[in-house]
Amino acid sequence: DAFPLPVNTSDPRRIVDTVALCSSVFAGIHLSDIAAPRCFEIHEALNARLDIPVLHDRQHGTAVAILAALTNALAVVGKSLSSATIAVTGQDTPAGYGTVALLSAAGVGTITDSLGGADALVRFDRPATAACLDELGADAIVFNLEGTSPEALGRATVYASALPGAPNQLNSAIAFPGIWKGALAVRATEINDAMLLAAAEAISALCRDEDGSVSADLVVPSVISTNLVRDVAAAVQHAAHSTGVARLVPVV
Repeated sequence: DAFPLPVNTSDPRRIVDTVALCSSVFAGIHLSDIAAPRCFEIHEALNARLDIPVLHDRQHGTAVAILAALTNALAVVGKSLSSATIAVTGQDTPAGYGTVALLSAAGVGTITDSLGGADALVRFDRPATAACLDELGADAIVFNLEGTSPEALGRATVYASALPGAPNQLNSAIAFPGIWKGALAVRATEINDAMLLAAAEAISALCRDEDGSVSADLVVPSVISTNLVRDVAAAVQHAAHSTGVARLVPVV
């Protein structure tokens, strides 16, 4: 029930006007392939102007997948989000910007762009090097979102990347299908932080066994996991309802 709507301009104001003027035919707007910083301006303007959800897949979908994976990766090494120091490089990218915002909303202890002593490194600019691993704290967690790194894969306690061929592939598609299913089921007026946080929690829970344990090789589920979309959608519906942005009562 979706179709692409390419807009042949790079002017944020014209993009916003074009989408807004035809928005009455849509239940939600999914932004994709828009570079920073235009994507931030466009998302903010459309979110303020429309009464339907607006989601940017890199800014929000990737951030949700990373938060879920970090929650589980920190559990592997016996640490918590509230006390962790997370180094995020490439914060000016859509995914980097969105990740910092969502980690802040999740109550992460410290978010920095400095690697020194950090519990986890999330890179959006270039792959981690051996020197990066030397700067991180013990039981290092490394998420490479640009390329891969044999050094990091071999030395990190928990490793994830955006590419297949290694454990824990991070992809915005882990998150946004379920987020959309949940938001549309209750005819939400927006997608807020509570809904994104609920999605991340549901994703992370899929990797836990019966006693709550999690493996370093499975801190984030596959995009084709059986219950992924169902569980994320259910969590998002309830978060939308509890924060007053749902027009309909959750159906699950």
